[in-house]
Amino acid sequence: MKFLNILTGQNIRMAFVFLSVFFITFFCYLSTLNNGFVWDDIYYILKNRNINNLGLDNIKWMFTSLYMSNWHPLTWLSMALDYLFFGHNPSGYHLTNVILHSLNSVLVLILSAILIKINQNPKVSIPHLNIFSDKKVILSSWIAALLFGIHPQHVESVAWISERKDVLSMFFTILTFLAYIIYARALKNRTIYYGLSLLFFMLALMAKPMAVTIPVLLLLLDVYPLQRTNLTAHSANSLLYVKWSILLSEKLPFFLFSLAVVSLTLIAQTGAMVDLDRYGLGVRLLNAFNSVIVYISKFLFPINLQPFYGHQVNVNDFESYVPLIACFLATLILVYWWFKKNYYLLIIWLFYLITLSPVIGIIQVGLQSSADRYAYLPTLPFYIITGAFISYLIYIPQQKMIAKTTIVTFFLVVIAILFFKTQQQITIWKNDLVFWNYVVHMNPENGRAQSNLGRIEYSSGNYEKAIEHFGIAHSKNALLLEDMLFWGESLLKNQQPELALAVYSVIVNTPVKIDKNKKSCIYYTMGCIYLLNKKITDAKILFESVEINTPFYQKKQEILSYISQFDNFQMTQNLPSCQFCFENDEN
Repeated sequence: MKFLNILTGQNIRMAFVFLSVFFITFFCYLSTLNNGFVWDDIYYILKNRNINNLGLDNIKWMFTSLYMSNWHPLTWLSMALDYLFFGHNPSGYHLTNVILHSLNSVLVLILSAILIKINQNPKVSIPHLNIFSDKKVILSSWIAALLFGIHPQHVESVAWISERKDVLSMFFTILTFLAYIIYARALKNRTIYYGLSLLFFMLALMAKPMAVTIPVLLLLLDVYPLQRTNLTAHSANSLLYVKWSILLSEKLPFFLFSLAVVSLTLIAQTGAMVDLDRYGLGVRLLNAFNSVIVYISKFLFPINLQPFYGHQVNVNDFESYVPLIACFLATLILVYWWFKKNYYLLIIWLFYLITLSPVIGIIQVGLQSSADRYAYLPTLPFYIITGAFISYLIYIPQQKMIAKTTIVTFFLVVIAILFFKTQQQITIWKNDLVFWNYVVHMNPENGRAQSNLGRIEYSSGNYEKAIEHFGIAHSKNALLLEDMLFWGESLLKNQQPELALAVYSVIVNTPVKIDKNKKSCIYYTMGCIYLLNKKITDAKILFESVEINTPFYQKKQEILSYISQFDNFQMTQNLPSCQFCFENDEN
């Protein structure tokens, strides 16, 4: 009988709504299981022995390491669990990402329904919330969750294994919001829900530092829709008001944890930060406003999505100031609507700006101007408001059937387009060769993408293509030391030793500190090239630069001994390779 009591119409409807969102999202991303490891996945997983087991030393490393310029122990722990079950099979890691994203979509549904119900009646308490008794609320939240689940702007966060931190942090971020809302509206056990919100917040931080903005977001929730402050002009809700001193004291533990993680992150990313000499403050500010508009435009029209957006602003170009003007005008308009008691619009805008602030580019980390993964959390309110708006259009009183049919048809067409676009975008993350070819195709002026594609082409044995991409990257001043080594090796493999010699000469004269094994390897290879050109004296000088206790020391001794026996030395053996220098490097 108890089982039959559970099978009420409302519970069945609830189960259908939850499962439909989960499985549609899951099916949308199922093809990622055919993808491999891409980009940073090599260093996160394949070359990271610290996730190969769950021993005490490895767990200690996860919580104390700043590896890959990040502190995210929970992300490492999740990858270690994947390794335990799947080893180096990428399908298992992709499966975990897809499951987490599908669960996040279900959580978006629950959060959306609760916020809409509270917006309808700010004084309602949790026991009387009953979010699934209202068909309009169900439809609103279902649309919001479905759009969130299948939107192609999220492909980077889901299809890229290294962005596990995104989907994992979002999971605990939404749980933080839910626990806090229950705490604010619960009639009993409020301490438990407060403790849960703090715990979930800490877990979100340990998955990705971008969650540092959560304390401010909780204050936004206090303002609206929870209306725990006097900033909203609903005098009837004065019983909901809480003193600002209490609201701030509630958030104090959250702010302290945020401060600690911000400090850790700044230390971790010091090496990855770009100097002001490269991108000045003016460029960064313009790029910040440009990114604000870019993410909104990609949400509305997800076309030409790129894994690596380059800087496109110019302080001397008026067009670069248009996003700044647009943001300023949008803020003025939303403030005006605030005074018209349409509070939610400004709250959504502030949520968006605040969550983007850690990755907006004022403190530049990496060379990209923006990235789709950065929009995963900030665009969350857009899905909720879109779901509510579509539901409102469908449920307009005395709405004619033809109008409703048109709206539903349009929505289904949009869903189909987004689903197809997401499937298309997933294929870009198939493997490194496909990935970097796409990035270079979309932005051939991106020097770092050109050099990365050069490495991939080298690994595939396509030395001519590798040389071409390294040459373009060099013209953009985008080659790293390791790229130069690959470039020189590609030239050697392509029987162009003189050009390789020029590349190696640049490397040994660089002010950057070079590992002695690599440097000795380069000197040895340059010496061999000089021998090939019968420049014995120059070859001897370079061979003498090969340091003792390096893999090439014994080889150079043998060659010097051989040279001393003949006045007219002839190089008959194949030119030695510098391959050892980087293929055995564990980074």
